[in-house]
Amino acid sequence: MTSTRHRWGGKKSPSRFKSEQRCIRCGMVRASRHEFEGGRELHWKEFWRDLDRVDKAGEMPPCDARLMVEA
Repeated sequence: MTSTRHRWGGKKSPSRFKSEQRCIRCGMVRASRHEFEGGRELHWKEFWRDLDRVDKAGEMPPCDARLMVEA
């Protein structure tokens, strides 16, 4: 049975409001967002596969290692 857990690679920060990590097994990207609204700092995570956002009702989507990425 294949594990449904992601194996996140190194963290990259394309801007001061966002950091990204890519799963080395399936290629999904976890983006951590840090923004300000009304004097409050807001944090949330988004999950992306290719150019499509993967919404899973606030949960992390499972890893699909069958979509193995090439290093």
